[in-house]
Amino acid sequence: MNYAAQKRIPARSAAAPPRAWKPSRTAIRAAFLIGIPLLSGLAFRTPVTMSEPALATDAQQPPAIVAQTEAAHVEEAFIITERPVQISHNLESVSLDPQTQEAIWEVCKEDPRLFCTVMAIARRESIFDPHAIGDNGNSLGLLQIQPRWHQDRMDKLGVTDLMDPVQNARVAVDYIDWIAERLIPEQPEDAYGTHFLLMAYNQGWAGANKSWSNGTYSTEYSRAVMGYFDTYLAELEVVE
Repeated sequence: MNYAAQKRIPARSAAAPPRAWKPSRTAIRAAFLIGIPLLSGLAFRTPVTMSEPALATDAQQPPAIVAQTEAAHVEEAFIITERPVQISHNLESVSLDPQTQEAIWEVCKEDPRLFCTVMAIARRESIFDPHAIGDNGNSLGLLQIQPRWHQDRMDKLGVTDLMDPVQNARVAVDYIDWIAERLIPEQPEDAYGTHFLLMAYNQGWAGANKSWSNGTYSTEYSRAVMGYFDTYLAELEVVE
């Protein structure tokens, strides 16, 4: 039994007959206003349209809601495509902290090939140990710089501590650029990551020239460094 219904509708007295419902003037006017558009729509609909069932999606998604949903999707797509891309120049496979790598990247003039050349040489020379000492104490730091050959270069650059990896890299980059400019004067950057440049870094310009003239176009050193160079370029996703 519907007790709620009983509570809402009071019981009529047996002596009082039920009143006949009489529409108010407001109700008549509302029905008239609603009926005209409905009759007009039926009059102008073609039989084909009337016989076609409405799509479920139309019934469930009013035009206003559909428009709002599409606008939200467009806005979302716009935000995704316009989000700035953060580019990192750090090599995850290199055991140097990100700050040091970023500083060396700047020393390399933000050139990916020069940066990867320096990283590849550092891998071969010191396995990224900024405090490495080799050649009976003659080669120092990350890229094993020998002051007896590069003191003038150090003085020009204001480098005083070869155990500082960034200062060490500054000397190495200046030397690499000197080799590259002698090798390809018109476009020295094309010499980065080449066997001759790596041989000259390891043997000196005269030693590399001698090996080249004798038909030796690569060495164990240059091949090892080239392998690291290619790996680092791929890690930076540099398109050749």
